[in-house]
Amino acid sequence: MTATTEQNDPALSGLSKSIRELYCQFYRHYMRGTADSYGRKPMPQWDGGQDSFGKRFQPVWPKIARFCLENSVEPGALLASVFGRARGARPPQPTHLASTTVLQQVRMLEQESIRIKKNEFNSTATAVRTLFLELRNAKRGSEVWCMQTAISGAQADIVLRYCLARIERLDALAAQYLPQAVEVYLFNRRIYDLAWEDIIPEELRTLSTQILQRITEGSRHV
Repeated sequence: MTATTEQNDPALSGLSKSIRELYCQFYRHYMRGTADSYGRKPMPQWDGGQDSFGKRFQPVWPKIARFCLENSVEPGALLASVFGRARGARPPQPTHLASTTVLQQVRMLEQESIRIKKNEFNSTATAVRTLFLELRNAKRGSEVWCMQTAISGAQADIVLRYCLARIERLDALAAQYLPQAVEVYLFNRRIYDLAWEDIIPEELRTLSTQILQRITEGSRHV
């Protein structure tokens, strides 16, 4: 994928930047205070560009971003898996992230994430219903207003709030949540689909699939 393609694709560009920042955070933590400025300046060998010796590099972050998208891997889980298993004085390099071995390690951790998401749905749905009834019984507003307020106030995943808004047919509220929900869902599709298969609206699946196809098609024109 060319730099131009990445810049023109907000999903890939945004994810690439997020992965870079996450990697630098993990790196600095791993080095225990001895590399607190790591990543503050451009890193041509990873960011792309020309180093002080005149050698040119392609950026590594878009490749890692595509790996995450195509395998439905959350970047934080990917980095946590790699750095959590690292030993020795040197932290893992970005080139270690997009591999089959790392993917297998992440899959092993996913089962716990799926369990947590299932529990989150049950507890959030209960909390929303409880608040809705309290607001309605107190005659604070119309039933639509009460449900909107209950969902908006839920301390929950943006994808879950979007799904609840769709379930309750609160289209305006769902539309408000949709852009961020698509971004979060896109990077965690596998976990969401396994945990909340029956409540994920088709609109969310379709939009994320379209974005992924665009990114995948773009990556073929390197």
